[in-house]
Amino acid sequence: MKHALGALRGLTLGLSISFFNLVGMFFMLILLGGLGEWTNMQFVGAFGIFEIATAIAFIFCPNLWRLPVIEAETGMREKTSLAASAILIPHWAGGAKAIAGFGMLGVAAYYEGIGPATAGVIPFAVATGLLVIAISAAAARWGVLRPEHDVIHVVLKRPTKDDINLPGISLSASALQVILGAFTLPTVKLLPPSTLYQPEVGPSPVFLLATTLAAAVASLVALWVWRGHIAVRATREHQRKAEEKV
Repeated sequence: MKHALGALRGLTLGLSISFFNLVGMFFMLILLGGLGEWTNMQFVGAFGIFEIATAIAFIFCPNLWRLPVIEAETGMREKTSLAASAILIPHWAGGAKAIAGFGMLGVAAYYEGIGPATAGVIPFAVATGLLVIAISAAAARWGVLRPEHDVIHVVLKRPTKDDINLPGISLSASALQVILGAFTLPTVKLLPPSTLYQPEVGPSPVFLLATTLAAAVASLVALWVWRGHIAVRATREHQRKAEEKV
């Protein structure tokens, strides 16, 4: 019963965050001059597609975002690597984002319709998710090389109370989460609706191909910056910290 209530609270919180992010992005676009050629429902659908994409990325990205913190805490004893055993630990907190995204996409599909192009939504979301993962991996390499500039630890001091040591934070990862969570903003402001509507819901072949190529290039860059530090198994201490619940 407790697990069910906890899952329900987590789902409710996740859906609420997605809704408020949608509203916040909408008002930001209004302040920046409006939606242009995009209709309200097209905007909702675009936001939903990117919610699905980031939900895919967030399965593994938390492991990448923690690499600079792990390096800061263990680097004097062992060097942090891009290890499959630690990176591929799944996180399902983004499940609410995926549910919210499919809901928003469903609303847009009701108004804009579905057709052959709609089949491209999932591969587009996967490619976008891989792009986010690759960018996160590349950024994590900088944090691992320069943890003294990237990682901070906050200690809360209260009179007559014990100090509270909060988990370490990677500044680059925090900034990256904000930037990568705003895919809808440049898409709506810089691209026409035809990139995601044909007129039914679905990415254009050119946009799908461009996103796939971008994901491939970003993946190669991430592998290149981690060259010589890629492993199948993480060291014991790295693995232990990767498995900790933060």
